[in-house]
Amino acid sequence: MKKSLILFTLSLLLFTSCKGNSTSSSSTKTSTSSNSSSVNGSEDTVLLLNQFKEKLLSFDGNVSKRTYHTEQTNDYSGLDMEIEETGYYTLYQDNFLINQFSQTINEGINVSGRKERGIADANRLYQITYYGNQDGDNSVSYYVNNQTNLEAMFNLGFVSEYISQILDTTIYYYEMQEQENLRLSLTTNYREIQFPTNGTVTLQYRFIHYANSSTTKLEEVQRDDILMIENGVIVSSNTTMLYALQDAINYQYMTSEVTYIYDTLQAFEGTKLNPADFSVRDS
Repeated sequence: MKKSLILFTLSLLLFTSCKGNSTSSSSTKTSTSSNSSSVNGSEDTVLLLNQFKEKLLSFDGNVSKRTYHTEQTNDYSGLDMEIEETGYYTLYQDNFLINQFSQTINEGINVSGRKERGIADANRLYQITYYGNQDGDNSVSYYVNNQTNLEAMFNLGFVSEYISQILDTTIYYYEMQEQENLRLSLTTNYREIQFPTNGTVTLQYRFIHYANSSTTKLEEVQRDDILMIENGVIVSSNTTMLYALQDAINYQYMTSEVTYIYDTLQAFEGTKLNPADFSVRDS
């Protein structure tokens, strides 16, 4: 069975669900910078994250193409899976997107395929995963056609993805902290960051969700993003991330290099795959 590379983030509010759980980190691979600051109190944290979101949004742009190379280790109770993926996304007019990719799994299994995203009807968006004619792993997933999912599925920029996967998800945790009696810890360098018009900047993020009655780390995330900015837009990112569950019994470690291209969107002139031709996979 083919297994496409799963990039990960906190477990709640994912656009793409995390198959084969995993994640968080140990400090041996990613460490907290000395100029990072801890945040205490849910109201202060939500305010900080929303303020940083506004800063980031000023560097958002209309990305038409994204190229990437990602290496990821999935560890399930000591059993490792190594996945390397190279590919690109191309966004076309009228909310249609193609992701062409190739993977190597455990240095032995080579997989290539494509994903197509589009609008099925007024109520649904779709994503087709296609490995070739008559392949048993071909499938389609459907999503609610709303503004949140449109933004998540058809915005290729760094900013939109970082906000939805990291900032908004963390905000959700802290908004639920009192109601659900959550024990949370967040350390970032967001207060210290000064974004240049041209140059590089590093985002640092450390998040822990503890068990209520012990020091067990139910979830832990350590993530660093080095951004290259040119003329006020982000043109590349270099990301290192660990995401672990249950004191890192299961975890994922990922490094990714991405470039962002800002061109005028073109009309798609090829033949689209038909979502009705594929079996439905739960999203």
